[in-house]
This record gives sequence, structure tokens and C-alpha cells, in this order.
Amino acid sequence: MSITKQRMVEAVQDWVSETDQIGAASVTVHANDRRLRVPDCAEGFAISRPYTDAETLKVECPAINWQITLSIDIDQADPTWLFSSALPRGHQISAADLTLLTDTSAEGDTSVELPPDNYPDIVGKILRAPVRQGQRVNAEALDESLLVYRLLRDIPAGQLLTASDIREEYVAANTLPPTARLTLAEINEVRSRRDLPAGWLLRRHDLDFRQTVLTATQLIERGAALTAQNTRRADTWSSVPGDAFPFQGELPRVVATGRISPGQTIRHSQVRLLPEIVAGESVATQVVKGNLAISVQLEAVEDGRTGQQIRLRNPQSGRVISAIVAGDRRAQIR
Repeated sequence: MSITKQRMVEAVQDWVSETDQIGAASVTVHANDRRLRVPDCAEGFAISRPYTDAETLKVECPAINWQITLSIDIDQADPTWLFSSALPRGHQISAADLTLLTDTSAEGDTSVELPPDNYPDIVGKILRAPVRQGQRVNAEALDESLLVYRLLRDIPAGQLLTASDIREEYVAANTLPPTARLTLAEINEVRSRRDLPAGWLLRRHDLDFRQTVLTATQLIERGAALTAQNTRRADTWSSVPGDAFPFQGELPRVVATGRISPGQTIRHSQVRLLPEIVAGESVATQVVKGNLAISVQLEAVEDGRTGQQIRLRNPQSGRVISAIVAGDRRAQIR
């Protein structure tokens, strides 16, 4: 290979190495064609990617208006990472802790720092043992990290926790009990179940969680509808049944399947959700013909939920027609 061609190859390798943040030795330039004549470009080559293809390059020598399109191969072997400093056991890895081994030669190892996005499988993990500067990263020496919360001060039983009472900390996931896996949203406005000391790692059984439930304000007999008059929203810190009926702002059409006592938390197993239209009910029905729409009251022949097609009866003529359920006691005919 001629000296000028070798200089071009080295310029291409250096450009790809800097642009892609990989070792120059990982780049193979296809420039062995004997017909390729490369000029002496004293001012240096200009290199770019003319297409979206990462392995097609344009090489120019602007001073003499010379250019050529070349193909390259990039070795996709897994990168080798080094620790940039000595680190203790339990340390959470950050981008600043790592360098990438880019070339190994007789002169020694060289490395380059990369943006954090280039090591998603390393950054954030926890060291199982201390490491020395320059030591290669081994996946077996790393643990997945998990965000936990510790108390900054003593918290007496029954006191609400606030953001100023806790600090975040990352620890190795395999060292944590399942009860320590909490989210910030979960511990917003929680109450301590017992006296907790400063530095305590919060666990689920240490806390009482505020929950909003629906309770009966009076005796509700079987088959009776739940209304704003016989139920109310209640906030509770005590444990609630797993099938507690959630408070949703407005009560859907719900009837009791059994007797519910005053003050009792209402459960899914105690109620039945009615469809938007129940057989025998009067249904406000909109009849649409082109740009004309009229509303009439028809009687439901069968139950139906929103989007379903059901039969309605004209109470005056007795005629039965089909309609689409449009909402609570509403239907539409097109």
C-alpha cells in the first residue's frame, strides 16, 4: 500500500474512532483496490457520512477537488471497560467511574471517556467488592441497584412522613427484603406504624398507608342501590380488604348483593355493577336520520352496556327495534 493511501486509511480510522468513540483498531477500511490512486493531501482529508449507512464514507481532499466513496467495517465486539479509579464495595457506578479500553498495543493500553448513554448496562449498578484503578469491569462483580429510603431523623409512631424526613439511597437489589421495595409515590403521606430511629431503612411493614374507601352510612338491604345518601367516602390508615370497592368520585349503578351494615367498608363481593341499561327501564333514545335527530322514550327489552346493540320497544305501538347503548339509560338509532 502506498504511503498516501496509508495516510488516508489512518485518517479514516482516526475519524471513525473519534466520531463513534470506538478504538481505531476496530475500523477496517476497504482501500486495497490497486486502481485506487490517493493523492498527497497536505491540508488533510475531509471525511463524512453521505448516507444513513454508518459503513459508507466520503473522503475528500478539498485543496485539489478530489473525492472518493469508501466502505468500512466496524468490529462489533463487546467493549472492554476499565474502572477509572479505586472504588469501595457497595459503590454505585457512575459514568465518571468508567473508561473504555480502545486499543491494546506494545506501548500499553489507551482509554477514552464516553457519554453516559453509551454504558446503559453498567452505570447504576453496585460493586460487590472493592476494585482498583485500571481493573477491568466484570459483570460478575456487579449487582443491580434499587432505590430505597432511609430516615433522616427519629419518627414516633403515628406521625406522618414528609419528603424532608427521608433520603434516597441506592443499594444492591439482592441484599434487600421484598418489603423494602417502595416507590416515592407509595410513601407520600404515609404514617409510621411504630417508633422508627434515624437511619432506618423503610420497609412496608413499618408504615400505615392512607387509603380511600367507600363505607355505608346506614343499613343497606340486599338489592338496594348505592347512592350518595347511604354511602360516604372515608380515609383510613388501617388495613382494608383486598377487594374493597374504590371511591371513584361518582357512584356507578351499583346494587347490594347482601345486607351491608352502617360503617362497614363496602367490598366488591358485596355489590353488583348494573349495566347502563336494564330491561324494563325507560331509555332516552336518539333517532338520527341524516341531519335530523329526534329523541323518544322507549322501553328496554334486555340489559345492555355501552356500545352493545340491544332491543327496545315502543310502548305505544309495541314495535321492537334495535339500538346501540350510548350511556346511562341512553341509546341511539341510526
